[in-house]
Amino acid sequence: MAWDLPDLPDVGDLATVVNWAQKVRDSLTYLKQETVKAIFAPFTTLGTGAAQAANGNFSVVLLDAATEQAQLSFQVPNDFGSLSAVKIAIIPTATGTFDWTAYAEQLDNGEATGTITDSATADGQAATNNTLLELDITAALDGLGFAPGDWVGVRFLLDALTTTTEVGLVGISFQYTATM
Repeated sequence: MAWDLPDLPDVGDLATVVNWAQKVRDSLTYLKQETVKAIFAPFTTLGTGAAQAANGNFSVVLLDAATEQAQLSFQVPNDFGSLSAVKIAIIPTATGTFDWTAYAEQLDNGEATGTITDSATADGQAATNNTLLELDITAALDGLGFAPGDWVGVRFLLDALTTTTEVGLVGISFQYTATM
């Protein structure tokens, strides 16, 4: 949505404090609106059996057996207001289904690991060969109660490969409402 300047009075029009203040208030309200932003973090730590690879032009972490996993960490942006969505992008190498669990943890300076955790899971997740799939893991993070500057760790665990043979983890999209 484009921002329009307030209607300015024509030469000779009477500009009262009331109507001018309303125009300024409307403009400031528009400028203070919250906007949705996103940050991306790739998977950087590989669990046993996971391998760094490429799928097309995408760098992925390949998981091809149950109990394989990968982790990532990121810091909550300074303009964070509220959580909108959290999605893990994957590119499977075969059409089929799989089961997964995502674990999340939030830390502030001086907090010990394992204090604030949550998770999300799905069984029978359908996937199509070499087609990007976004897994919504918002449920694993929406109860953590983080604030700007907090640290977040996410672990993706492949619970079972039912009819697909391999999934490639691209990374996470952390979508939030920013405050001005």
